[in-house]
Amino acid sequence: MRRDLVLAALALVALVAVSLLGRQPETPKSATRASTDFNGGGYHAWYDLMAREGVHVARFRRHHDALANSGIDTLVMAFPEQGSFWNAAELDALRGWVRGGGRLVDIGLTPSTSHDSDKDEVAFLEEHRTSSSALHGSWTNLVSRLPERGADRLVPAPHKKFETLIGDKAGALAIRHRYGRGEVIGLASAAMFENR
Repeated sequence: MRRDLVLAALALVALVAVSLLGRQPETPKSATRASTDFNGGGYHAWYDLMAREGVHVARFRRHHDALANSGIDTLVMAFPEQGSFWNAAELDALRGWVRGGGRLVDIGLTPSTSHDSDKDEVAFLEEHRTSSSALHGSWTNLVSRLPERGADRLVPAPHKKFETLIGDKAGALAIRHRYGRGEVIGLASAAMFENR
């Protein structure tokens, strides 16, 4: 009888172990753009590429208030296609950090907040017909080709100017502008850096 109980317990443990080992995490249904995501819509490959090329990379997982004393000089920011944890306090802290000398690489669409003010915006995303025209701008010698450009282009806000780093006939794909003592590099499409 005791031997039967031990065998039954071992069989139960084996069933539980097999069921736990067989579970695979569910693939996200939309692009997360997370540097930890190996799926098509993640940024893990880009994160690894930067590290392999000698760029010091680290994941920033704190409120943007923490940027002021973090020692970070460049922040790459890309929001997921669906859902985000972003509010007016985060936006204000981020803007303060950039004005103080930080460099922001702002990729794709940034969700709006209750503190959004067009007076602070230098560029907006607009949808245009996609273009396969020749690239122009100061960074075009760094890009051999850009086959998937998407329909979004960066356009200047009224009475604002930016430097076009990469663009085509449809508009700007990558821009740069000063913001206080800091700098913003804006990229129209967040899809360009996804694992896929």
